[in-house]
Amino acid sequence: MGNNYPPPIRFRLTEAQLKDLKQDADDAGMKLSPYIRARVCGHHVKCKVDAKTVRELNRVVGLFKHTLDELRQNPDDPGRKLFGEIQSTLRNVLAAADAIRASLRASQ
Repeated sequence: MGNNYPPPIRFRLTEAQLKDLKQDADDAGMKLSPYIRARVCGHHVKCKVDAKTVRELNRVVGLFKHTLDELRQNPDDPGRKLFGEIQSTLRNVLAAADAIRASLRASQ
């Protein structure tokens, strides 16, 4: 009924390293021990960012674009002061969405 694993191996990590490792395991949709085991054994671990996440990013991008269009059409809108910041954030979100799409294509 039990597994055939030998006794555990212990090693030390900084808090930052452990935090990053836990985040990587979470991104892969795995618990920490199986994630570490897979990585130590040389297995490629894929991030579990799915199509739902990409759709949500696309939705947010659409909302940003709509807001920018509204601000362009209404120069007296008080939100117009945020125009540059919104534009910059939109570029960052688009870049992140493109990176995720490329990652998903590469892992298929």
